[in-house]
Amino acid sequence: MFQQKQRTLLELKCSECGKAFSPKNQGLWYRFLDGQILLTCPTCYEKWENQYEVINAEFSDNPGYGLPMVTIYFKNGQVLGPVSYMAENNHIEIPGYDLPMSAKIKLKELAKAYWAEKEKQKLKTFRLVDTFDEQYIFAETNAGDQYKIRFKYGRYGEMILDPSTKLPEYVLKQIEQKMRE
Repeated sequence: MFQQKQRTLLELKCSECGKAFSPKNQGLWYRFLDGQILLTCPTCYEKWENQYEVINAEFSDNPGYGLPMVTIYFKNGQVLGPVSYMAENNHIEIPGYDLPMSAKIKLKELAKAYWAEKEKQKLKTFRLVDTFDEQYIFAETNAGDQYKIRFKYGRYGEMILDPSTKLPEYVLKQIEQKMRE
């Protein structure tokens, strides 16, 4: 009869704790940082992953080095940023930083919420009414917020908005930008 050979898996040495481990069914975890591959056992990988648990992130429209910026707040109190990021299909990649996939996916969820809110704040309608008896700007955001802002012309032809009208900062910036166009 044939004898069955017993399969043995290659035992690897963890780069973090130094203990031998075999990848088993979970797969092999590795981190690639500065061109050096670090093999990590499941226990050390879990510790590393928990170290980078994202609580919140603040995104910025102002690009840094051509990319949008984010400041990340972790559960352990660490703050990373502001750093530039690239949005991939299902996660966010931060060049030069080694973050676990769970943190990258959480960042993508936070980024989607941020960009959805920014889309709601964009002006959908902008109309300038300047007739003999009426002078006002009508603006409406994608969220449906409507603003009617009275204005007058100053001594040198500049437009002066009615100071009694309270506008959110994001609406005021967009109106100023439209007026420059």
